[in-house]
Amino acid sequence: MKMKRTLTVGLLLLFALGCKPAVVPVVPVVLPSVPEPVPEATVPQQVEEPKVELLTISDVRVTDITSDSAVVRWETNRPATSIVKYRIGRWSAQSVYSVENTRHIESHRVKLRDLLPSSTYAIYNITCTGSDSAEYRDVLVFNTPYPGRFWASIGSGIGSFARSTSNQGEVTVTYVGGDGSWDSNTNSWTVNAYPAESKNCNFLIHNGKGYVITVYLDAMLVSCPMGGEAESNLSADSVAIPSGSSRNMEIVASFTQSAPIGVYVGSFTFNY
Repeated sequence: MKMKRTLTVGLLLLFALGCKPAVVPVVPVVLPSVPEPVPEATVPQQVEEPKVELLTISDVRVTDITSDSAVVRWETNRPATSIVKYRIGRWSAQSVYSVENTRHIESHRVKLRDLLPSSTYAIYNITCTGSDSAEYRDVLVFNTPYPGRFWASIGSGIGSFARSTSNQGEVTVTYVGGDGSWDSNTNSWTVNAYPAESKNCNFLIHNGKGYVITVYLDAMLVSCPMGGEAESNLSADSVAIPSGSSRNMEIVASFTQSAPIGVYVGSFTFNY
């Protein structure tokens, strides 16, 4: 009971003094703003570039071979210009030639002119250029024929001709000497060589015919050490001999820095 009176008196006293009860302001509750979701960045669609096929060389061949010309043919998958490199003999690097065609074409035809009759030629590189380049490195070997009945071969080798007993009406070849050795049974020259060395051998050729002849030489590498193809230079590949006369032909094989050390076996063919 005592607590109730005290509370009543307290309220009356407040009214008596003219005091108004304090008004507590209502503070609005502000909820935190939720950020709107950021849309994912749009990834641009990648456009795949069309694949460009590399330039290729195919169907390489030699046609229309005569005693002084030949035609090299091949195909490319796109238009391109071309350069053909060729040389006399499979082994010799003395006479190296090139023919260029600046036309942008797909079916290629290059004519090799002024070839020697009854000779071996090797096409060792074809380069084509369009938007990119391509090379054909396989060696392509072909032989030019004799130009009619006035041409004849002295033989696949020369050993048998060194034993000829008569020069009358014949063309004979006799091995004189030089580095290495000559085997008349196998018609081959064997020599031991080092890089950057030069080796030579000599032959005497007699013309027993009743007219001037020109003797052409073709050299072929039969075997060499493992490790790469040997290259050589022949100091002479042809010689003119009047009727009833003899001429000496010296053959010098100059080996390059990259030629492997070892025994080289080569053979020579003389044609007229």
